[in-house]
Amino acid sequence: MRDITSEVIGRIKNGRIVLYDGNRPIGETGLNVLKLKNGYIIRNHRLYTKTDRNVQYVENCDMGWC
Repeated sequence: MRDITSEVIGRIKNGRIVLYDGNRPIGETGLNVLKLKNGYIIRNHRLYTKTDRNVQYVENCDMGWC
């Protein structure tokens, strides 16, 4: 037996998340059970972010150098 956990990838296909080991599909689940972090949504079987791609390099700026 070989642990493939870190090698498995998921792709969204027709409203389902299909899990793959390499190119071989090994399982699937529905998007309706997927819980997304704040700022992300699913609409019409597509994933969207509500946030801009610009990344903040510093937070809280309480050290006076930013």
